[in-house]
Amino acid sequence: MDMSSTTTITVKINGQERTVSASVETETQLLSEAGFPPSEYRLYWDDLPLADRGEDHRVGQSITLEDGDRLVAIPLSRQ
Repeated sequence: MDMSSTTTITVKINGQERTVSASVETETQLLSEAGFPPSEYRLYWDDLPLADRGEDHRVGQSITLEDGDRLVAIPLSRQ
C-alpha cells in the first residue's frame, strides 16, 4: 500500500465497530491509529468466528489493506 494513500477499514472490538481511515502498513501502526495499545491487542481478519481463528488469520506486520476490509482487535488476555 502506498503510504500517502488512505484506506477506510472497519475494526471491531468487544462487539462494537469502529471505522478507521488507515494510512499504515503494519499491525502495530494500525492498532495505534485505531486507538488500541499494540502491546495489549492483536489484529485478525474478521472472516471467521473467534473460536476458529488461528495464527494464519492474524494480520501480520506487513499488510495490504483495501477499502472495506474488516478486522477484529482481540485483547492478548483472550488469546
